[in-house]
Amino acid sequence: MNTRDIVRHLALKIGKTQVETRKLLAACVAELKQVLDEGRSFTVSGLGTFQVRTRNARVAYSPRHKQKMRFPPKRVVTFRPAAALKRRVNETGGERES
Repeated sequence: MNTRDIVRHLALKIGKTQVETRKLLAACVAELKQVLDEGRSFTVSGLGTFQVRTRNARVAYSPRHKQKMRFPPKRVVTFRPAAALKRRVNETGGERES
């Protein structure tokens, strides 16, 4: 599913036009990005939590160049699914719902 599909389905469910729905979705995504930029977490009940974490610096070996490479610490976005979402996904057995 992509953004176009989500907009189309939401527009039908909430009775708005696709243009209005696209603006609403864009506003939600913009707010999520803003919250994460500030380093805060973002929780959607029943879905899960988006959070920014810092990965430690590390040293890795490059087989191609046969040398050690240093990677600095960096911030990454993580997602932790809610228990209800995990249960729902596991109940379907990985099969698509109609």
